[in-house]
Amino acid sequence: MTPSGSAVVRITTLIARPGEREHLLVAAWENASAAARQPGCRSAEVAEDPADPMRVLVISRWDSEREAQAFLVWHKTLAHASLKAFTAEPVASVHYRVDAAAALAVHSEQ
Repeated sequence: MTPSGSAVVRITTLIARPGEREHLLVAAWENASAAARQPGCRSAEVAEDPADPMRVLVISRWDSEREAQAFLVWHKTLAHASLKAFTAEPVASVHYRVDAAAALAVHSEQ
């Protein structure tokens, strides 16, 4: 983890082309699986938006921004190429810093 204790949650939003939702889900799971095998990745999952069946989210949690970026250096070209055929819009990703110490404190209080 970073010295500040900040982990990173990366949320990638994918919008399926009409008729390509199932293909996009398969490609999203392949990308999530690749992320999950990388150093510093705590988890990687695919979620379907219940409000919009064409929207697919890939959510990964990393020990640090540095580790997420190291993965993306080589993966971004491959991932975006494998997703492009199935997406109606460009792939959009956001990284959120998470204070791991605060998250642990909240979890232990429950």
